[in-house]
Amino acid sequence: MLLTDEELAGYAQLGAAHHIEVCLFVGPRAAWDGASPSRATAEGAAIGARNVGLASLHGALSDVYRAVDHGIRSVLVADEGLMALIAKAKTEGSLPADLIVKASALMGISNPYSAEVIHRIGADSINIPAETSLPELAAFRSVTDGVLDLYVEGPDSLGGFLRYHDIAEIIRVAAPVYVKFGLRNVVPMYPTGSHLHAMAEQTTVERIRRAAIGLEHLARAGTDLKVDKSCDRAGIPVA
Repeated sequence: MLLTDEELAGYAQLGAAHHIEVCLFVGPRAAWDGASPSRATAEGAAIGARNVGLASLHGALSDVYRAVDHGIRSVLVADEGLMALIAKAKTEGSLPADLIVKASALMGISNPYSAEVIHRIGADSINIPAETSLPELAAFRSVTDGVLDLYVEGPDSLGGFLRYHDIAEIIRVAAPVYVKFGLRNVVPMYPTGSHLHAMAEQTTVERIRRAAIGLEHLARAGTDLKVDKSCDRAGIPVA
């Protein structure tokens, strides 16, 4: 929503050139579009990530089409209705079948059967709470064959967990799984822009460093687990 057409195309070209997924969080949502005053209350906070009303859904779905038109093939979604609309459009052929849909951690998918429901609606990968224990991870994996996403360092807004020593077991129990590196002690920057460029760049560099630390933890675990660089990767943009 807050990227120009030129910027969207630039992200797609970078992802395609380096064979890496580029995933865009779809907006607007209730925390930003003013459609739901209740999202500012303690009881209504969960509404903040959702699309409230048809106008919000229309705007969000339009964002998905615009991203796809510029080559993006992966989107992050925080609303079940939007997810269902995207799945319908993929089935009908108006959105590409290879478009990856990720279910956001903001959806609060906190048990295996909720994960499977979201997977059936149309999520290719499912963000689950960072504090999910290893036995619970095994339960998620036994119920759904969707890809799982799990922070091993969560941002402060999602609990601020540090689980680097668990990385090897998380992969062993939950694969296929995206092991994610958030960052603690970061000032919220969403929505970002050129006015926050320096901070956003520094945060990105530190996340890459954290990922390197995570890979070292994995290597020291003494397992044969590794990143498979030969597989077909999902969500690669089309330049």
